[in-house]
Amino acid sequence: MEPWEIVAAISQRQHMLITTWQAEAVGVSRRLLASRVRGHGWPRYHRGVTGWPGDDTPLRQLAAAVLAYARPTGARSRILLPDNGEWDAFVDAVVAAALRAGQVVTGRSGGWLHGFSAAPNDHWLWLPSHSGRATRNGVKLRYGGEVPGTTQWKEGLAVFDPEGCIIETARTPQGTYAEREAELIWQMSRADSLRVATVDSVESRGLEMGAFCGVDVLRSAVTKARGTLSHSKSEHRGRELVATALEPLGLLPTTRPHEVRVGGRRIGEADIALVPIRLDIEVDGPHHLFIDQRLKDQERDRKMRRAGWEVERFTVELVRSRPRVFTARVRDAAEARLAFLDTMAAHTGTGSNPLS
Repeated sequence: MEPWEIVAAISQRQHMLITTWQAEAVGVSRRLLASRVRGHGWPRYHRGVTGWPGDDTPLRQLAAAVLAYARPTGARSRILLPDNGEWDAFVDAVVAAALRAGQVVTGRSGGWLHGFSAAPNDHWLWLPSHSGRATRNGVKLRYGGEVPGTTQWKEGLAVFDPEGCIIETARTPQGTYAEREAELIWQMSRADSLRVATVDSVESRGLEMGAFCGVDVLRSAVTKARGTLSHSKSEHRGRELVATALEPLGLLPTTRPHEVRVGGRRIGEADIALVPIRLDIEVDGPHHLFIDQRLKDQERDRKMRRAGWEVERFTVELVRSRPRVFTARVRDAAEARLAFLDTMAAHTGTGSNPLS
């Protein structure tokens, strides 16, 4: 393979990015790489990190930050050459020398990779002790100390597990106490909705680590998350509206999504549950409009109805933009459910209506 072909193969495994020392390791000089930057419009992300022309996505920017902290000193000694001499194996070895050099995505950036945080303005990285690396614009560094969790791999980048990323968010103050607390509650709520972490697992990890900067705000956030937990801001708003609308009927929604099980098996989770009358109020985001998700929703709703639950679905747009219409429809659904249970109780004599 020609040197530029090897550079292309390495870049494809690194979000179309290449470090200067990687290029030199395969026979492309600094001068040739610089000519690509000047003459072909290749973007330079950090000192020693260059990208091919293309979309400048948040993921690519994060990968560039990770590569920027792949120590160039002794880099070639980290390239473990394969015995078989195959080019693919050699390319993998060069990539591993950069992405497996000890730097780990953490904190808010890790939460974003896992899907439970918004993309932060700065990239948060954890480095081994005594790394001796200078800070760079747009990068927040954590040096050594107790490792907050196990390492996982997302999008080709090393990242701490979800609990570790939430712990690291607590350890790196940003904003007022109330803002930090709200951020942690939101992260735990989203992580719970994605089934990647729970309030209990975060609390357990925090107890294992003992005293650390931010432990007080983490404990406060855990306590409040146990009281009321919603998987989205629209769901939280919907829960408030439902509680207000149905209080005259003697009905209150659960303070968090309600898991429904039959025979020990989980068949669904109600966003806003009215357990006494088995009414499931779902607040659906835009992805529920896609045919694949609609088919999944239909199958899930059939299982819920076979288990004795009624399901009502509403869009986030209705909750946000037309709250009065939403509350009126919820009240209609609750009254219809109560009337149905009254009828069932009259016919069966079982007293099926819990409020009668």
